[in-house]
Amino acid sequence: MNIDCGTSNGAGCIKTSWLKLETWVYKYSNDTGSVQARFEWLNKPYYTDEDVLAIGLNSNFSPTPGSETANYKFDRWNPIDRVFNTMTVTYSTATRDVGGYGFAINLGDMHDINHRGYMSYQFSRRQKDVLLADAFAHYAHQESTFSFSPSFSIPWGGSLAIEQQSKFDIVKAHAQLKPWY
Repeated sequence: MNIDCGTSNGAGCIKTSWLKLETWVYKYSNDTGSVQARFEWLNKPYYTDEDVLAIGLNSNFSPTPGSETANYKFDRWNPIDRVFNTMTVTYSTATRDVGGYGFAINLGDMHDINHRGYMSYQFSRRQKDVLLADAFAHYAHQESTFSFSPSFSIPWGGSLAIEQQSKFDIVKAHAQLKPWY
């Protein structure tokens, strides 16, 4: 069950029983802006294979190549020091597509806790008469006994197309910034 955990102009949040996904849209100028998404696991994942974090835009905006960034953090038990250490993994883009960017995230092992991550990129306006910007964040969790590297795309309109979609549990969040002028 998805619960709306907060929506305002330029921000959106969805919470499930296992994940919280937040999305933001920012305006820098009349023609540029940025999108951001943040996920946080609310419990330990049972499957720790490759997941997908992606943000798509409505067709009035284009992602700016080279502006994308993502990181993933988790806490790993250090038995020698008897403490949890925060591990950070920085990702390069897994998929650059006309509708947005996405990253394949390899979750830590089953003993790691506090899984969370973030991604962002900049965009530019394609049409001058556009009055609103939509950002669509997607988190796809692989729920399969057999791990595979997901192949996915983000077409115009901000959706996520993922190979073997039935093996994923997908959470979607939406943020809309209006008016844009």
